Amino acid sequence: MAQFWWTLRPLSVMLAMALCALAEAVNGQPVAQLPTAASASSAPVVDVLRGEALRRFLVGTWTSQEKDEESLRITSKQRFRADGSFSEEVRAFLRLDPARDMWSTVGSLKSSGVWTIEDDVLVETTQKASAPAMKLPLEGRFKLRALSEDELEVIHSVSGRKQVAHRLPVTDDRHLQALRAPQLEPTEGDWSPLATAADGDTHYIDEKTLRRDGDFAAGWVQSTMSQANRQAAKKQAEAVTRAGGKPLVMERVQIAFLVDCAKGLFKRREIRIFDGGRLAGGSTYPEEDPTDWDLITPGDSMESAVRRRACAPP
Repeated sequence: MAQFWWTLRPLSVMLAMALCALAEAVNGQPVAQLPTAASASSAPVVDVLRGEALRRFLVGTWTSQEKDEESLRITSKQRFRADGSFSEEVRAFLRLDPARDMWSTVGSLKSSGVWTIEDDVLVETTQKASAPAMKLPLEGRFKLRALSEDELEVIHSVSGRKQVAHRLPVTDDRHLQALRAPQLEPTEGDWSPLATAADGDTHYIDEKTLRRDGDFAAGWVQSTMSQANRQAAKKQAEAVTRAGGKPLVMERVQIAFLVDCAKGLFKRREIRIFDGGRLAGGSTYPEEDPTDWDLITPGDSMESAVRRRACAPP
């Protein structure tokens, strides 16, 4: 993920509103098929795939993103399995400052169900979802067109809206072995500057924890929130508190990471959240699928900076 999570909180009024909006969209159009700003008209078509050939092509994990630069950003990741089941997670971000590229996570929506292919049409039936506002089971139909081996145009059968989904590289036993390897502890006070984001947040890396084993690199990265971003997050936290929520605002976070240098994949092993100079929370992501890694997008993201440093030749 290019977008970094600066604010973590339980279901609040803002989160409920965002998820209800997602759920309403799902009732007429599954969230994974929300349109993006990307256009696929100029992309070369690999082949006209139908039936069994299209079913085999679709198996895997696909990501997409919808941007509303004024207020809301939605990203989704959907996995289609060969046994005809699928699972999906949608994450919503709200813009903190209309004049700057500052976003805050407001929540996520998870769903699962079954899928099949009819000629060149994907038929999805959502059977379970984490949003109570969704009416289940829910069927959606989407015309598919392969643009390349790793890109897919999705056209909603009812609205005609289009989006482009991108395939994530496949993980294997090597990724599981990398996750099982021992994890070093970070050394306080020994962080080297890594990069400064456009919004002023600063990233550091613990050089002593960096390890490289073939295509895989491991270590710890720390991100410190700028004063402006921290003040903006505090104001939003105050609004959430007034609404009955219990927000956690952080001044810095430490993340134990793994990078697949060859495929450009990023995996968080652990996160530690600090506020007021003390450890305020964290997670080892026990519920995450160990084979589910994030694709590193080129640019100024923290993950991209980590890859450049951790995967650099010795």
